Amino acid sequence: MRPIVLRCEASFYEGLSAGLFQQTNKGLQPVHFISCSMSDTEKRYSQTEKDALSIRWAKNRFSIHLLGAPTFKIITTHKLLIPMFNKTTIKLPPRIEKWVMDMQDVDFEIMYDPGKDEADPLDFLSRHPLPEKENDETERMIKAIIHNEYAVILEQLQEETNKDEQLLKLKDCVLKTYWERNKKNIDIIPYYHIRNELYVAEGLVFRLNQIIVPKTLQEKLINSSHNMGHFGMMKTKQMLREKYWFPTMNYMVEETIKNCFECQVTTKQLYGKEPLKMTEIPENLWEVVSVDFGGPYPDEHYNLVVIDKRTRYPEVEKLNTTACKQIKDKLMRIFATHEISRRLESDNEPPFNAVEFVNFAAEQGFEHHKITPLHPRADGKAEAFMKVLNKTEQIAKLQNKDSAIAVQEMLVGYRSTPHLATGVSPYEALMKRRVRTKLGYIPRTNDDEEITDEKKMNERDKCYKDKIKHQAENRNTRDHNFKTGD
Repeated sequence: MRPIVLRCEASFYEGLSAGLFQQTNKGLQPVHFISCSMSDTEKRYSQTEKDALSIRWAKNRFSIHLLGAPTFKIITTHKLLIPMFNKTTIKLPPRIEKWVMDMQDVDFEIMYDPGKDEADPLDFLSRHPLPEKENDETERMIKAIIHNEYAVILEQLQEETNKDEQLLKLKDCVLKTYWERNKKNIDIIPYYHIRNELYVAEGLVFRLNQIIVPKTLQEKLINSSHNMGHFGMMKTKQMLREKYWFPTMNYMVEETIKNCFECQVTTKQLYGKEPLKMTEIPENLWEVVSVDFGGPYPDEHYNLVVIDKRTRYPEVEKLNTTACKQIKDKLMRIFATHEISRRLESDNEPPFNAVEFVNFAAEQGFEHHKITPLHPRADGKAEAFMKVLNKTEQIAKLQNKDSAIAVQEMLVGYRSTPHLATGVSPYEALMKRRVRTKLGYIPRTNDDEEITDEKKMNERDKCYKDKIKHQAENRNTRDHNFKTGD
């Protein structure tokens, strides 16, 4: 079969064109030329998106010739498309990502040709296209995702974006591809190195799946996310990065937390001297859980905390007492929601050292593993969460808020924020789906299958623990020399 060459072109405002050629002894010979007009929505795409659309559109129109054909060349006049279509690991804006996925049924290699010849028939066809229009579901999908994710604050984001002079300049650069002439513009410089990741949809500027936040809403957004649980810098940044981005976000988050009065009052620094002994992540969900108490708090209540050691998913139950009967009732409620764990880890203090609890473990069929009392490092997952929970209770007291509501707000934030060890939120790791919060909602995508892959979660957890161990230990760290009987 003679080699096939597909050339694609997109004009700035009129339409798309493409030509199918075959390589012969006389050179490239044309087989078929096509063109179509762009819809009003497509005319507002960036030039990169228009040229990417022309490739996907041409492939579909010429599918009778291309499906099942040997590897053929696609010639484009837009150089930025080369890595987008040829590299499988590159991160892409959602529109282009969908079009690249649609190309998987053909075997192609995309190449760049400047295409400066004004007599080129494809250039003429793209500027004088036929009146027919492409029927593409991509824009409907993008619109649905945006409205689902940000329905609560979408109008406010659109309104403030249209008032932000810097984002208006950025919009113009994205839509008209004026990067080179503006790369020294002080408003464009922070975005120049990520220009391939930017696109415009529904009046907003996106970086991949993240909205670029207007200046007037940046401080409000950071304060709102931090107040969901007064998390530390890393967790607050992780929460925001799920949905939003702007150039100074990291710095603003750090300054906000450094100047947070409640965080300064309630945060304690702990220092350890012995080497860390890292545990392996359990193989199955809810197989091994950690249990601990928080309290008593100012209103004399306690909190029972149960954490799945694989997903880091926490459950919190309010208690009036630490008596064994109430503990059993709360644990049965949690077990009824998830399942009875194979192993439950707790300290060796009352009521967990009571005969009644030993009998309860035997009745329910789980192994009760006891760790050293008053030794937080022996159960790091539960103790790390207890610091967040106790801090939430203290802040609720300072602000005269209902502690039960404050704890639930904190749980929403904690469960929906990717954990540093696993790289995925506790909720998604356990339930295999995303959760809606007041910051918005992101539907599952093809990338989520990779994120929640069990083997890769294990690898990320091990790398994270190795990193923590390396950072925590120094030349003064030594193993203890205790012996049995000391």
